[in-house]
Amino acid sequence: MNLSFDSLHHDTTGRVIFRGIWGSHAYGTATPESDRDSLGVFMLEADTYLFLNETPAQVADDRNDNRYYSLRNFLTLAASANPNILDALYLPHDCVLTATPAWLTIQKNRAIFLSRKVCDTYCDYAMGQIKRAR
Repeated sequence: MNLSFDSLHHDTTGRVIFRGIWGSHAYGTATPESDRDSLGVFMLEADTYLFLNETPAQVADDRNDNRYYSLRNFLTLAASANPNILDALYLPHDCVLTATPAWLTIQKNRAIFLSRKVCDTYCDYAMGQIKRAR
């Protein structure tokens, strides 16, 4: 399967179930120089998994500022407490560009991804950011 960033970014098939703005614009820390990052989730047809080919886990633009994750990859990363992925489940409403009923079901049940590991992951992430800032 050959998915391109452009085909997902301009999706008319209903494959993209979520797309939102994240990064500095979502956190209210954007400056005039800030770029606009987006994150999305796409679904693949069920028969895609019947082939021996690898299914795409992520598709991004050239700068990797705008990304689309396969639903399978997104859920795997959410279950492993990936901070960027979990943030997508809690974006402010004004940062959500696309949200299908499938996405709203995931978002409604987002608490299932919160575990003790989330605390460790976020603390490690914060410490890493502090170290980078120094």
